[in-house]
Amino acid sequence: MHPKGQTKQQRTGKRLANNFCLEVSIGLVLLSIAFFLSQYREFAVVFGELFILTGIFQIIFVKGYRIFGLYYLLSSIFLISLVYRSELWIFCTLFYLPLFLSYSKMHNITLQSGFKVLRTIAILLALLSTLLYVFKLNILINILVFVHSWIHVWVYSRFRYVDFKFLAQVSQKVEPESLKSDGDSISNLTYKSPAKVLWTRSDVYSSPVVSNSLIYVTSTDGCVYKFSSEGNVIWNRCFDEDIIASPVLDQDENVYIFTLYGKIYVVNKDGKYKKLCNLRDIVVSTPEFLNKVFYVVSHTGKLYAINSEGKKLLTVELKVESDSKPVVFEEYIYVTTNDGRLYKVSLDGKILWKFVAGGDVHTSPAVCGDRFVVFGSNDQNLYAVDFNGECLWKFKTEGEILSSPKCDREAIYFGSRDKNFYCVDGFGVRRWVFSSNAEVKSTPSVSEKGYVYFGCDDGAFYALDKKGKVCWYTKIGGTIYADPFITGEEEIYVSSLDGGIYVFR
Repeated sequence: MHPKGQTKQQRTGKRLANNFCLEVSIGLVLLSIAFFLSQYREFAVVFGELFILTGIFQIIFVKGYRIFGLYYLLSSIFLISLVYRSELWIFCTLFYLPLFLSYSKMHNITLQSGFKVLRTIAILLALLSTLLYVFKLNILINILVFVHSWIHVWVYSRFRYVDFKFLAQVSQKVEPESLKSDGDSISNLTYKSPAKVLWTRSDVYSSPVVSNSLIYVTSTDGCVYKFSSEGNVIWNRCFDEDIIASPVLDQDENVYIFTLYGKIYVVNKDGKYKKLCNLRDIVVSTPEFLNKVFYVVSHTGKLYAINSEGKKLLTVELKVESDSKPVVFEEYIYVTTNDGRLYKVSLDGKILWKFVAGGDVHTSPAVCGDRFVVFGSNDQNLYAVDFNGECLWKFKTEGEILSSPKCDREAIYFGSRDKNFYCVDGFGVRRWVFSSNAEVKSTPSVSEKGYVYFGCDDGAFYALDKKGKVCWYTKIGGTIYADPFITGEEEIYVSSLDGGIYVFR
C-alpha cells in the first residue's frame, strides 16, 4: 500500500474528483454571476454545458463520487432553467437540501464524521441563503455557494470514496444463520475438528510460537514448553512465578520468558536457561522484540527497553498501568495505558505526545498502512490516530473493545463485546460485520492466503475469508483470549483457557 494508504488507482481517482469539485465550484460561481448579467444569459448556457460535461465525466470516470456526480448533473440542468427565471434563491435552497439528505445517508452508512459536518453546513447554508434573499443580498448567496464548494473539496479530499455498489456492500451484515443461538452447528456450516491437541494442563493466556516445526508455549503454571510437530514434549522449564506473556523467540532459537513479577529468563534450544534480570515489576503483556531489544510496558506504568543481555536501556514513567504490547515503528514507540491514553515515545525516552480516548483502553496499538495507529477503547470506539497525534476517525460499535486490532494491506479487523467481529477499511468505513454468539476479546490473525481467524468467549473459533464469509468453524473447551499463530503452511495454533493447544490444518 502507498504510504498514504492508497493505491495508484485510488490516488488518480481522488485527483480527478478534486479537479471535478474545483470545476464545479467555478461553474457555480460563474453561473450565479450570469444571473446578474441578464443581458448576457448565453453565459448560463456556456457554463451550464461545462457543468453538465463535468458531471457526466464524473459519473463515468471517477468511481468515488458517482452519486454526487449524478446530483451535480441534475442540479446543473435545473440551475440553467432557474437562471432564466431569475430564481437563484430557489436553486440555492434546492441545492443544499438534497445535499443535506445525501450527507445524512452517507453518515448513517459509513459512520464518517466528515459527512456529519457537511450535513450541518448544508442545512445552515440553506437557511442563511433564505435569509439573505429576504434582505435582497443576492451577491452573498453566490459567495455562500462558492464557500460551500471549497468546503466540499477540502472535506472530500480526506474521504474514502462512495459509490452505488459501495453503498450496497457496506449496508450488508453477515449473519451466521447456520448457527443456533447456543452455538451448535447445523448442516450448512463446515465444522472442523482439530488435527491435533498438543497439550491440556494449565490455563493458557498467551499465544504459542512456532518455528521450524517446533512449538513453544508458556502457561500460568510458570513453565515454558517446547513441543515437536508430533506433539511430543522435547523439554519444559519451570520457574517460580506465573507467566502471562507469550514467549519470544530469536533467530538462534533462544526463548525469552517474562514472568508475572518481572523476571526475565533466556532458554537456549537445548533447554538450558539463565536469568537475565529482574525488573521487580508486574508484566502481563508480551514484549515487542526488535533489533535485539525488548520493549515492554509494566502493569505499574513503566515502559522499559532491555537488550538481549538483560541490560536496561530505557525506563519511561507513564504513571498509569497498562496491559498493552508496545509497537515500534520508524524509530518511535507507541503504547496505550489503561486510562485511555496513546503515547508516542522516542527511542531515547522522550514522550512526544499523548492522545486521550473517550474511555479506558485495554488493547494494544497497531500501525496500519504506514499511515496511522489504531486501537480500541471501552467507550466502544476504534480510534485511528495519525503520527502527529490527531484523530483521523473513530468507528463506533455497540460494545467495549477488548480485542486488539489487526491490520493488513487492505483492512482492519477486530472484535467487540457486542458479539460482533468487524472489518473496516483505512478510512474507518465498515466493509462487513460478522455476528457470533459470544463476546469477541481475542486478537485476530490474518494469514498470507487471505483468511481471518479469531476466537470467542464461548470457545468458538472461526475462519473467515476477507469478504466475511465463514470458511469453517470449531468449538473447543474454553474461552479464547490469545491471537492464533499461523505458519506459512497455513497451520493454525490456538490456545484456550481450558489449557489446550489446538492445531488446525
